[in-house]
Amino acid sequence: MYQTQHDFEEDKILRANTSYRALWASVLLQAIRDVDDKEERYEALNYLHSFSEKERSFNWICDMLDLDTERIRTLTLTHTGRRKLLGGNVGNRTLGVKRYKPQDTK
Repeated sequence: MYQTQHDFEEDKILRANTSYRALWASVLLQAIRDVDDKEERYEALNYLHSFSEKERSFNWICDMLDLDTERIRTLTLTHTGRRKLLGGNVGNRTLGVKRYKPQDTK
């Protein structure tokens, strides 16, 4: 079985995978939405303002999606900024990651 050296090859493949990127964009968007939820606010802000570089962290997701972490953090601090990130439609924005559209197999 072929194994990549380190994870650089796997990283390149995953970054190119639109479905994978859309999944992580959804995670980020949910964290931004959660800032407006009284029960989730504290945890969401801790996540968005963490400086961890671990896999699945805010910084890791932004890096994978080629987003400016500081700009996103700044925008999450205000309701207007969060609406800007979410595109005014909290359910339909993917931070520049194109939505996956299945190919017609007919």
